[in-house]
Amino acid sequence: MTSSKVLFVGYCPSHAGSPERPLDGPGTGHRLARLCGMSHDEYLEKFDRVNLHYETPLRRDRLTREQGEVSADRIMRSNKGRRIILLGREVLKAFNLDWMPVAQWHGSHTENSEVLDDTRIAFIPHPSGLNRWYNSAENTKLVERFLRSLD
Repeated sequence: MTSSKVLFVGYCPSHAGSPERPLDGPGTGHRLARLCGMSHDEYLEKFDRVNLHYETPLRRDRLTREQGEVSADRIMRSNKGRRIILLGREVLKAFNLDWMPVAQWHGSHTENSEVLDDTRIAFIPHPSGLNRWYNSAENTKLVERFLRSLD
């Protein structure tokens, strides 16, 4: 999966989504494309995408969170030197981060504070149709400016 492309990390496929095509569905995939200011096909070409879970977890229990943390660790270790955008609070938690400013790049660290090369991570609230954070035009513009600045 190592590539110069930015990697989006989601939580799990939507009920209508496909595990083989993460963040590609008619909801989140199209919303991300719109936020990026590009067509859906351009978005799919420009960005790599992965979910922490390959099935839609019905529960957000301890076991599901632990599995998400294992996936997050694997993603970090196999994508050293990349730019990674975490989508939503559950993904942020899986990467052992309690909080991160929205739409800003930060260096990344493992649990033992070992710096992972020049890997950069950013966080944006999940662009689901249910997330009220995007009801604010100011918030939407913040994410649009950030995503549209990606080369």
